[in-house]
Amino acid sequence: MPIISPSEDTRADIVLAYVGTVVPDQPEFHSPAFNRAGNMWQTNLLDALKNAGLLPSLILSQQPMRTFPNSRTIMSAPGRVVLPSNLCVNLLPFLNLPILRLLTVGMFVLINLIRWGWQQRDAQHKVVYTFNLTEPMGLFTLLAARLIGAKAVASVNDVNVPGEAVPATLFYRLDLWLQKKLIPHFDGLVVVNIRIVEDLAPVVPFVHVEGGVSEEILRRSSDHRGEPDAPFTIVSTGSLSEINGFEDLLQAFSLLRGNIYRLRIAGTGELESRIRQSAETDPRIEYCGYLEFSDVLALYDTADVLINMRLTQRVKTHYYFPSKMFEYLASGVPVITTCVGQVEEEYAEHAFFLKDESPEGLAHLIEQVASMEPEIRAQKGRMAREYIQAHGTWEAQGCRIVKFIDDLCGIAKSGHPQSTVNKEHAPVFDDLAHPS
Repeated sequence: MPIISPSEDTRADIVLAYVGTVVPDQPEFHSPAFNRAGNMWQTNLLDALKNAGLLPSLILSQQPMRTFPNSRTIMSAPGRVVLPSNLCVNLLPFLNLPILRLLTVGMFVLINLIRWGWQQRDAQHKVVYTFNLTEPMGLFTLLAARLIGAKAVASVNDVNVPGEAVPATLFYRLDLWLQKKLIPHFDGLVVVNIRIVEDLAPVVPFVHVEGGVSEEILRRSSDHRGEPDAPFTIVSTGSLSEINGFEDLLQAFSLLRGNIYRLRIAGTGELESRIRQSAETDPRIEYCGYLEFSDVLALYDTADVLINMRLTQRVKTHYYFPSKMFEYLASGVPVITTCVGQVEEEYAEHAFFLKDESPEGLAHLIEQVASMEPEIRAQKGRMAREYIQAHGTWEAQGCRIVKFIDDLCGIAKSGHPQSTVNKEHAPVFDDLAHPS
């Protein structure tokens, strides 16, 4: 298939530039700085926008790497890479030094967007869409959008509160301060958690998009009934951090007595050595390492229950939503989850909710789920999968985001009425969630 170039844009009324951190999910980009969840979110988003008729004519990104001296690279060279959907991504150069990295990436973002704006000067509507506001810094994308007369839209997936999900360093304090200043000035927001707009930008138009699932996940999903005499297998994947509850999961599993339970964990992170040690001392635990996505999906197929243990009570994570929840729910496997974001309100019938975020509380809930008839658990998984298939595919999310962008630009499309963007009462372009 040919590489999609800017000249092949599918819309004549809107031109779109995308700024983010997306790269192909290939070994050459797999470093400690590579975030598969965030990268997959962006890859699926770009595919969804393209399939909904809004093809980005410019995609700016950067090579994922740790900052010097944690990486040996001091200067990252420019380059071009191609995503699986044949979208071309421009990798920006930068000085890989503390602070200077943010500034040099930001300056190249600014220069490239100004050049793009000039090239697209005759376009009826220009839109600059940025993924998160830390790296690259939202200050530069917002400034560029204003200079070229474009609408500025931001996907806000991470707002880090110092001392909670991230250290209380000067950098993170300044980052939060800057995000609070910037977010209200964007023309539109795509948020994973409604608390972001409620607390930080109550008058900015927004659409609530927690994530989505691809056809690859839905094709592999099956009916998980479990075998009556087989061990009850618990699976959890992701970044192996304390905030994701892996320490609590290990402690909870130690409280489960008997040989009927198995625990399988996949991923990398700060608790990897702790998990390896647990697997060595308890033969019921298996650490699967860092897996390719197809292998992650295969791991789900071995599970009787999936665990999303993102902490919400001891750590302030009220601006987060774990995108992995969509994978879990779409897998057809029953899910145990904490009440992160709006998950309890939106998926009340489709998961088992952990109200007591302690090892004892988790162990008790696992025992309850394990004691259920396999058919009852399987029905829970089926209902979740059907719900995600109806409402949570990236195809559906892409259509909603494109409609949102159309409305921001004042474009009325056949099939849906034009929405009114009222700065005094920000509209919610969302047919699923209704904030209080």
